[in-house]
Amino acid sequence: MDPSKKVDGRGHETSDASLKAAALLMLMTLGFVVVGVVSMYFLYGAVIEYHASKDAPPSPLESSRAPFTGPRLQVAPPMDMDEMKAAENELLDSYDWIDREAGIVRIPIDRAIELVAERGMPESQTPSASEQE
Repeated sequence: MDPSKKVDGRGHETSDASLKAAALLMLMTLGFVVVGVVSMYFLYGAVIEYHASKDAPPSPLESSRAPFTGPRLQVAPPMDMDEMKAAENELLDSYDWIDREAGIVRIPIDRAIELVAERGMPESQTPSASEQE
């Protein structure tokens, strides 16, 4: 049969699926989707209300508890780190007595490096292995 010729004077094959059946199937699918979404909406609301009604009210004694004395979480860790670094740098860059009677002082790290470069490392105060025997 010649494909360019029309069958029974119509412009399409009549033995294939019906257009009405395809449209009906699409409408039924759309209807099921709409019914499913609407029912899920109401079901979700009912579940939320059910769980809210099962929650016990807070105890009136809850506000009379002693404050927690354990360790606290850091509120601003970067700011705490900056403060710690500033305190450590203050120690490294300042003069202070460690032991006044023994004559031990803390000097800035830069000054200590200069003194070691000029004078060399001080002699060790610990006895050597030959002196211990």
